[in-house]
Amino acid sequence: MQQKTRSLVRRNFIRALSYFNLTRLWGNVPLVLTVQKTAEARENVRATSAQVYQQIINDLTDAISKLPVSWADAQRGRATSYAASALLAKVYLYQKRYDLVVSTLQPLATAIYAGTVLSVVPQTTTFPSGMKTSKDVIFAVQYLNGGVKEAVNQDNRYRNNNNTNTISIPQAIFETTDNRRALVATTGTGARPGKFNSPVSNSTEISGDFPIIRCADVLLMYAEALNEVAYGNTEAFRALNAVRTNAAATNKTAATLTTQAEFRTAIYLERRLELALEADRWFDIVRTGQMPTIFPGIPAFRAIYPVPQAEIDNVNNKSGWQNTGY
Repeated sequence: MQQKTRSLVRRNFIRALSYFNLTRLWGNVPLVLTVQKTAEARENVRATSAQVYQQIINDLTDAISKLPVSWADAQRGRATSYAASALLAKVYLYQKRYDLVVSTLQPLATAIYAGTVLSVVPQTTTFPSGMKTSKDVIFAVQYLNGGVKEAVNQDNRYRNNNNTNTISIPQAIFETTDNRRALVATTGTGARPGKFNSPVSNSTEISGDFPIIRCADVLLMYAEALNEVAYGNTEAFRALNAVRTNAAATNKTAATLTTQAEFRTAIYLERRLELALEADRWFDIVRTGQMPTIFPGIPAFRAIYPVPQAEIDNVNNKSGWQNTGY
């Protein structure tokens, strides 16, 4: 019975993660909680983002109370209560409920500092091939170690559609001692960054796990929320500097970040450096209101995506399905 309950809770964790991504990308989306027949699905309507977020919170709160903090090695990779707590805190961060971010992440920060189950470790240890065992990885999309035709052509990663431009991070924004710097430089094979330059077999890439939440992300969320509650909290500096020390970057102090605004700016930059190429950058730009500055001239409605016409064609009542501006 316990195994069945945990299986259901793990499923709901994935549902929460999926809906978090859906509402961040498209805003209002259908909230489907039971298996539907085709005729039922054609009658779906869009729930508000607030309704979707409440379901996410319900699922994750339940998962925190019912999932273990870790699994045996044979089951490593499954969702844990730590993963649910970290994701819940990220949801609260998007809602600017900073006090709840702090209270949700405080136990995780304590566990990370203890270094037993969770810990920040240099990215050079985690990437590109150590994500299955790294204590920094709280939850990731995991793939098998080859043998089942599970692969992707190297030249199709981190390029635009016609392969004329590679996706890269400016080296100049890192300190010269920063151990993350080289990982985001492009490599000679397929011009992919070293961060995801996984082992290859017959010119295809295998076992390229992708992180969803890491300990470093948790500490940066914790520091950001603490600063938003009140500037000058020593725990905020501790969390930020734990990430920077791990990267061999210089520590920040109240003498170098003298105001709440300066600390906020430092956190935004640190997230860009630490989580480079981990699919958080766009969402961070939107949620923090930086879009007009970073992408001047881009209309505000493009902060969320257009609903694909194929999805609209699938429902009977098409009124109100497309996002404003598209």
